[in-house]
Amino acid sequence: MTLSLNADSSNGTITMYKYNLSFLGVWPFQKKGIRYTIHLGLILLTQVTLAIPEYIDLALNIGDVDKTIENLTCLVTVNMVIVKLIIMHIHRDSMVSCVNLVVADWDRIQSAEARRTMKRHRSWSKTVFLAAMSLLYVSYAMYIVLAVTVTATSNCSGSNANGSCKMLPMRANYLVNTDLSPLYEIVVVLQSVQGMITCTANYGVDTFMFFLTMHVCGQLEILQINLRRFVSADAPRPNILDARIFRKKIRSLSERHCELVDFSLHIEETLNVIILGLLLFSSVLICLIGFRFILSVENGDLFGAGKYMSYLTAILGQLFLYCFAGDYLQSQSLGLASAAYETHWYNLPPDIARDLLFAMIRAKNPLRISAGKFFFMTLESFKVILKTSASYLSLLRVIVERSAYKPKYF
Repeated sequence: MTLSLNADSSNGTITMYKYNLSFLGVWPFQKKGIRYTIHLGLILLTQVTLAIPEYIDLALNIGDVDKTIENLTCLVTVNMVIVKLIIMHIHRDSMVSCVNLVVADWDRIQSAEARRTMKRHRSWSKTVFLAAMSLLYVSYAMYIVLAVTVTATSNCSGSNANGSCKMLPMRANYLVNTDLSPLYEIVVVLQSVQGMITCTANYGVDTFMFFLTMHVCGQLEILQINLRRFVSADAPRPNILDARIFRKKIRSLSERHCELVDFSLHIEETLNVIILGLLLFSSVLICLIGFRFILSVENGDLFGAGKYMSYLTAILGQLFLYCFAGDYLQSQSLGLASAAYETHWYNLPPDIARDLLFAMIRAKNPLRISAGKFFFMTLESFKVILKTSASYLSLLRVIVERSAYKPKYF
């Protein structure tokens, strides 16, 4: 499959996502075949070979709260990346339909106002993409710098997951002594490459779906404008209106609405499992990373505190991304009902005016993004997640108080 991009779309975010997702092997327009299968298989292999040593480390240190928390902050992210890549592959055809519609919308755009609306939503997506990817790369770079710095200044009085005195960017147990050279250097380079792929996939998929959602929202806003201008305020009285022209207009608007509903359903089908997994782990992750941040501050480890704060910001940003997108999509879809009411329907023939009621009834059933098709992502949901994380932190505090390890700030 090939994709033809015009000047407007190619200068925006589609090209960025094309390069990003092509690198990951999940760009929907990549040709299926042995090359495609090997490409995606190698990307998944890098994540699986990163996850297995982390699982081993988790099993060996399950009784150590501090080491378990440090392990889970990376392990959960790696698992989510594997799930995202598989789901993007499964829903490849849906993504093809969505991207084709995006390109078609840019090709058939006519009014300057509609173009400004689309460019505004595209610029939001581009800003989010650049900010999110930069934040995640900086966060992981701090992991690498911390590992190299600690190793360079270590006197081997402590030990890492493998019983050696050298620190790895991510906690992992390879069942061999990684303190030996050049084995340690090889593992550090391997984890650095694997971690960068993890970062690219983690936010790369999320920001791509955010881009598609913002495009739908922009089209819904344009549809609202067209609906409000469906009939002018100074139109002739109903007895001289051409009912066939207005019926043709309302049919065109309704078909466009159905097209955007299908677009939104494609996004929902792809995202609901991803968001469900993210939701199940995010509250725990926020709690655990926050706990690690407090430990680092208490122990005077400012570099470690900065590392966990940047990682916490990345997790919260990822959640906020979906919550904002879901809330905005719901708001724009509900706005169609208000737009239909604000139309000068009293200048329409009675039968045409009654047709607007059906459009209003359909618009009252908003388009949404959900987790597992039962928990809707809105800004209110973001508040609930933060409250739940705070509750988990309180529970963790109680557990630590009853254990042998009792930080003095408790």
